[in-house]
Amino acid sequence: KVRPPKPLSASAFRSPFEALMKSDEGHVIGMGYNTLIRDCQVEWLEELFNSKFQQYLEIEDDLENKEETLSCAKFHFHLPGRTFQTGTELKAETDTPVAFSV
Repeated sequence: KVRPPKPLSASAFRSPFEALMKSDEGHVIGMGYNTLIRDCQVEWLEELFNSKFQQYLEIEDDLENKEETLSCAKFHFHLPGRTFQTGTELKAETDTPVAFSV
């Protein structure tokens, strides 16, 4: 019997997961497309990103540190008068508000 040849590959493992399971060092954060991403690579990329975009990160930190000014709503209770007339069918007391605004 003639058997077909084994497929050529750069590794003896069939999948990245199999390579991860059989490796001695298991410090892997995630898997990319047909690659393994180690934690030291992520740290290196983070340092590179921070050095490139330091000025933007400082601006973002400054914006986060500023206290937000809280807006306070003001409520106004309107008594019957020339602005808010009650009409002839409604009798309003002079001390009771007929409308309010925010």
